[in-house]
Amino acid sequence: MIRGSQSYSLLGWIVSFIIICSIFVLLRFWSSRIQKRKFYADDFLVLLAHIAMIAMASVTIWGIVNGLGNPATELSIDEFKVMAQVLVGASVTWTVSTTVVKMAVLWLYTRIFDVVIFRRIAYGLIGVCACYGIAFEIVFITRCNPVSQEWDPVPWGSCKDPKETQLASNSINLVLDVAIVVLPMIPLWSLQMALTKKLVITGMFGFGFGTVAVMLYRVYVTVHANPDPALALADVGLLSFIELWLGIIVACVPTTAPVFRTYVKPTLFKALSQFCGYSRKTISNPIETIGGSGKASGGRSGHHHNFRSNRDYAELSIASTFDSRRSSDISLVPPSGAKTRTHCGPGGVVGSPGLQGGVYVEQQFHVQELGNNNRIR
Repeated sequence: MIRGSQSYSLLGWIVSFIIICSIFVLLRFWSSRIQKRKFYADDFLVLLAHIAMIAMASVTIWGIVNGLGNPATELSIDEFKVMAQVLVGASVTWTVSTTVVKMAVLWLYTRIFDVVIFRRIAYGLIGVCACYGIAFEIVFITRCNPVSQEWDPVPWGSCKDPKETQLASNSINLVLDVAIVVLPMIPLWSLQMALTKKLVITGMFGFGFGTVAVMLYRVYVTVHANPDPALALADVGLLSFIELWLGIIVACVPTTAPVFRTYVKPTLFKALSQFCGYSRKTISNPIETIGGSGKASGGRSGHHHNFRSNRDYAELSIASTFDSRRSSDISLVPPSGAKTRTHCGPGGVVGSPGLQGGVYVEQQFHVQELGNNNRIR
C-alpha cells in the first residue's frame, strides 16, 4: 500500500500532470478539427509521447504502491525487486517519450519555417534524436545480463552502474534540448515584425528553456545522488516526469490557437463587456499564440507575414505584393483558396504613385494556421 509523504507527493504530481498534458493534447487535436486540416507527423508523435508518458506513470504508480518514495530500510525484499523492475520499465518508456516529443517539436518547425537550411538542420536533428532513442533503449535494456539479474539474480549474471548510463543519457539529452530551443530563434528574429510579436512568439518557443533547466538539475542530481537508492530513484523519477510534461506542453501550445480564438477569446470579451464595460474596440493587443494578429515583413523578399485570425480559426496570412513590370516570380505557391485582386489605373497603380504605368497585382493568401504547406519564408 501507499505510505509516506514523498510517495503521496509523487503520486499527486503524476496524476495532476497526466490530466494537464491530456488537456493540451486534446486541445491540439480539437484545434486541428476546427481548422479542418489533416493530421501531420508531429500530431502522431505527440500522441505517442503522451502514451509513453502514461505508460511510465503506470509503472511508477506500481512502484509507489510497493514503497517507492520510502527509505530503503523500510522496504522488504520483494519491494526491492519491484524497484529494480520499475527502474527498467521507467527507463524504457521515458526514452520513448522524450525522443518522440523532441521529434514532434522539430517536425512542427519544418511546417512553420520554409527556409531550406533551417529545414535541413531540423531533419538532421530528427535523425539524431531517433539514433539517440534507439541507442539508449538498447543501453537501458541490456544494462544487466540477463535483464532480470537485479530482481532474479543468477550466479553468472552482472549489471553495470546505472549512474554512468543515466549521466550519459542526460548529457546528450541536454544538448539536444538546447539545440531544439535555440534553432527557431534565428529565423524568427530575422523577420521584420513588431518587437512585441517577436517577444510573444519567442516566449512561446522559449518554454523549452524550462526543459533545459530541468535537465541541468537532473544532471546535478545524478552526479550528487541520494545515497539511499530508493529515495534517489524517486527524486530522479520526478525530474524525468517534469521533463516529459514540459516537452508535451511545449509541443502542443503553438497549435492550440484556434480553440482559444474560437471559444476562449469570445468568452473573455463577453465577460469584460458585462463586468468592466469594455467593448471589443477598446481592447487591443490581446495575448496571442501562433496565428494571432500582427505582421512580420520579410524584408527584401517583399512578403508580409501576418499572424491573424477570423471567427472560426487562427491563420497565418501571407500577403505578397509585386510589380508585374519587374518580376514575374512569386516565391510562394498559392493554395487553391488564394484570392487575386488587380488594380489598374490610367496613370499607374491606384493609391501607389511610385509605380507608374504598370499593373498592381496583390495576392492575398489565407493559410490556416499550420494547416497547409505554406510556411514562413
